[in-house]
Amino acid sequence: MVDIKVNYLMEIQEKYEKVEELLCQKDPETEPYRSKYAAAEVLSQIKTDVITLIDSFHDSNASEILSGMLAAVWLGLGVISYETETLSASAEELKNVLDITKEKPLHPRFVILRINALNHLGVLYSMLEQPEKSKQYLEEAESLYKQFTEQHDPPEAFRVQDLFKADKSDLTSPRSKAESDLEKSHTLTLYYLAQIYGTLKDELRSAVYCHNTLKRQLESKDYDPIEWALNAATLSQFFMTRNGFKQARHHLAASSYVLEKYYDEQIKCLEGSSEEEEAKKERYKHRSADVARCWAKYGLLLLESSKERLMARADENDDTESPTTDLTKQLAPDQTTTSLDDISGLLFSTLEIPTYENQVCDKFVLDYEDALPVFHFTKQWLEDAKEYYTLNEHASDFVRITQDSSALFQVLAFFEADEKRQCRMHKRRVDMLEQLLSSLNHQCYLVLCRQMWYELGQTYFEMLHLKLGKIRDENHEKTMPDPHVLSKLNSLTQKSIDNFGYFLSSVYSDGSSIKDIKLEPEFVRPVLSCHFFRGRLFARLITCDGEQKVENNRKSLASFKFIVDYCTVNPEAEKQVALELPVCKEMVELLPHKIKQLIHQAAQVN
Repeated sequence: MVDIKVNYLMEIQEKYEKVEELLCQKDPETEPYRSKYAAAEVLSQIKTDVITLIDSFHDSNASEILSGMLAAVWLGLGVISYETETLSASAEELKNVLDITKEKPLHPRFVILRINALNHLGVLYSMLEQPEKSKQYLEEAESLYKQFTEQHDPPEAFRVQDLFKADKSDLTSPRSKAESDLEKSHTLTLYYLAQIYGTLKDELRSAVYCHNTLKRQLESKDYDPIEWALNAATLSQFFMTRNGFKQARHHLAASSYVLEKYYDEQIKCLEGSSEEEEAKKERYKHRSADVARCWAKYGLLLLESSKERLMARADENDDTESPTTDLTKQLAPDQTTTSLDDISGLLFSTLEIPTYENQVCDKFVLDYEDALPVFHFTKQWLEDAKEYYTLNEHASDFVRITQDSSALFQVLAFFEADEKRQCRMHKRRVDMLEQLLSSLNHQCYLVLCRQMWYELGQTYFEMLHLKLGKIRDENHEKTMPDPHVLSKLNSLTQKSIDNFGYFLSSVYSDGSSIKDIKLEPEFVRPVLSCHFFRGRLFARLITCDGEQKVENNRKSLASFKFIVDYCTVNPEAEKQVALELPVCKEMVELLPHKIKQLIHQAAQVN
C-alpha cells in the first residue's frame, strides 16, 4: 500500500470543514446564495486537490479513498447547483457521482454517496416534469439500499463527512453514525417515491410509500411530532375515500396518540409567556384543530358512505353480505401495482393506540342505532375544531366546519325513521346556516354564501317534502289541511324559492337575455338545478287568489323555459340535466294551457 501523506489529507479535511461551516451560515435576503457560492468555490479547490492526488497514486486502497472524496465533492457541487437553481449543471455533477461509484455501488465508502445522488436526481427530474425518469433514479436508490442492507449486517457505511478524515484508522473503518445517515437517506427515497407515484396517478402506491416514510420516522425517533401527526391524519383522508376506514382510523388514532404525547411532554409544562413558548402553543392548537377536522371528515364520510351503500342495496334488492371497510380485502392482485403484503402492512405496530381506535367504529352503519354514536363522535370533533377556527379569526374555515355540521345532521336524518324528528334535524341545519349568513359579508365570502344559499334552498325543499308526506298520511280522509298547516307549507316553499333565487342573482343579472348568459362550467348544473327546483316550487304555493295562481304558474313556466332555452343555445349543457330536461320540455308545453284555464277561471269569478 502507498500512503497518502497526512498533511495533504489534513489540508483537504480543513477545507471540507470550511464547506460545512459555510453551508450552515444564514445569508442576507439581498444575497441569498452567498454562502453556497463560497462553499462551491472551496469544493472546486478540493476537487482540484483530489484529482492531483489521484494522478499520483495507483494503489487500489488509495484510489478508493480518493474516489470517495471526489464523488463527495461532486455530490456537494450538485446539491449546491440544485439549491441555487442551476439545474442543468446539477444534473451533470450528480451524474459524475454515479460514474465514479458505478463499478462498486455497494462499497461501504460509496453507497451513501450513490443513494444521495440518485435521490437528488429523482427530485431534479421531478422538478423538470419528467416523472418517469425521476422514478427510475429513485427506484434504483431503493433497490441499492435493500441490496446493501441484505449483504451487510449491521449495514455500516461511510458518512459523507467521514470520507475527508485525515486519520488513517478513520479512513479504513466504517463510521459509528453512518447507519443513521444511511437510514435517513433511505427514508428520503421513500418520501420522494411517494410524491412521484402521486404525480403518476398511482395513488395507492403513493399512499403506501407515505405510510412507510412515517413508520421509519417513528422507528428512528427522527421526526417533528406536530408535522408527523398532521401527515398521518392527512394520509387517512386518502384511505377513507377508498372505503378503507380501517386503515384511515388507524392513522388518525396514531396521529392523536402522537399529539397527546407531545402535549404531555412539551406543551403541558409550559408556564411562561415568551414569544417562543406562545408560538409553540399556537402551533399545537392549530394542528390539533386540523387533526380534529380530519377525524370529523372520517365520521361524516363513514355515515355518507353507509347511506350510499344502503340506497344502492335498496335499488338493486341486494341482500349480500356487507362490503368490507378493510382496504386489504377490497383489491384483487391485478387491480394494483402494489403488493397486498404492502397494503396489509399499513400499521404503526410500535404505538399503543387501541384506546383511540375504539372510540369510533370502522364498519359501515346499518341503522339509526349504529349511526348515532358516530354522529355524536363526529359532532364533538367539529366542536373541538371550532375552538381554534373561530368566525372572527378564521371565517372561511369556520364556514366549512359549519357546512360539515349541516351535512352531519343531513346524513343522520337519513337513518331516522320518524319524519317529525327528521324535520327537526333539517331545522337545525337551517338555523346554523342562516345565522352564519347573517354574520358574513356576502361580497367578501361570495363563494361560500352561494354554497349556503343553495344548501338552504335544498334543505327547505326537503322539509317541505317531509311535511307534505306527513299531511298525506294524516289527512287521507280530509280535502284540505287547516290554515296553520297551509301557512307553514307556503312558508317553507317561499323560503326555498328565495334561497335558490339568492344563488341565481349572485351568478347572473336577473332579466338578462338567455343569449347573453354564458355560465362557467362549474355553474351550469347548480344554476339549471335551481331553476328546476323553482319551477316545481312556484306551482306548489297554495293560494285562493286566482290572479296569484296565474302569476305563480307563469313563474314556474319561466323557470322551466330557462332550462330548455339555455340547453337550446348551449347544447353541451344537456348532459348536465339529462333527467330534468324532458320534464322541463313537457312542462313548457303543458303550463301555457293551464295558465289559460286559470285566467279563464279567474275571469269568471270576477
